[in-house]
Amino acid sequence: LSRRLVIANDTTLAAATDLGGFGIDIASGRTLTLGAGQASGRSVTGAGSVQLTGVDDRTLDFSQVSVSGTRSGTLASGASLVRLDAGTVMSAVTLSVGAGQTLALSAAQATRVATDGGRVVGAGTTRISDLGTVAANLSSIQTTRVEATLSASVSTLAAGTVLGTSIVSIPAGRSLALSAAQLNGARLEGAGTLVLTG
Repeated sequence: LSRRLVIANDTTLAAATDLGGFGIDIASGRTLTLGAGQASGRSVTGAGSVQLTGVDDRTLDFSQVSVSGTRSGTLASGASLVRLDAGTVMSAVTLSVGAGQTLALSAAQATRVATDGGRVVGAGTTRISDLGTVAANLSSIQTTRVEATLSASVSTLAAGTVLGTSIVSIPAGRSLALSAAQLNGARLEGAGTLVLTG
């Protein structure tokens, strides 16, 4: 038997609310605000919108959050740095990184954000690690500052990699080969060597 909680008005769930095994239906034009942990692994449907608060370094799964309105989220209040857990599934959520906050995630996670239709936005910073020999898509990472670091062994950026607006750091003593098309919109910094392949 499916048990559903129907949200007919704009609602903010108290942090202590235990939803048990209930799924959630949000009415058209209405917004439900709830904690990331409350939404994780839970079916949240309907024509309304959802606002997820407190995204942090826990393993979170928003793959069942499928409302047709907006799906947005914010990092944990007061957190200066959040390292997204390797098992977290953001799905199509637009995650906001506030001023003074930093979100850290891998190139593979950033690619999954793009693939799932999500975005990372806001006045904060996103740090992307392990950029390398596997094609990555950083185009959905759209915070004010986007920093990307290379994996230990990479010397040639994988074909098909989209850097978006990221700032890629090339450390001293290393070189990075990439195409002019890949460089478009991105920036390089560091004491290393750029090899432009055409």
